[in-house]
Amino acid sequence: MSADYPDIHELIWKDDLDGLTRILDQNPDVAKDTDVMIYAVQAGSPEIIGLMISRGAPVRIEVDDGFPLLHIAVDRPRDPLPGKAAFNHDALTVLLKAGADVNERGMNDWTPLHRAAAIGDLEACCILMEHGADRSARTQIDHHATPEEEARHLGEYAAADFVRDYEPKKH
Repeated sequence: MSADYPDIHELIWKDDLDGLTRILDQNPDVAKDTDVMIYAVQAGSPEIIGLMISRGAPVRIEVDDGFPLLHIAVDRPRDPLPGKAAFNHDALTVLLKAGADVNERGMNDWTPLHRAAAIGDLEACCILMEHGADRSARTQIDHHATPEEEARHLGEYAAADFVRDYEPKKH
């Protein structure tokens, strides 16, 4: 369906809320196009992602490549691309608040917390655990590792210690 709107990716990249709103007004089903939502999470601002969700975009999608939306958000560059802000942490928060599965499995049977710990992203680890990520979740393949164990195996000792020692904030 996104092929019917060839400029939709450009609108998302440019964070053009007005342009994206016009497309969604003309064809509400575009919001349900998983390819469009994947791109919004890869390259869009939190406002773009929020707009898509408000128009019915799914936050839980079936993927063949092992990269569900939260995994994509964790993998967003922490350093901004030219002309872009690094919204990976904001993207995580938007998706989690909208009901994304904080323990959804992806590539290597990792949860988003496995991914965040494996790349040493302490802020993402914190966000995920604040939203209920299971730090004891073990993969069913390879090392059968928890996020802490996977981070340690990959040399991300600070992340491993952070996941092990993290205490949720008292609300």
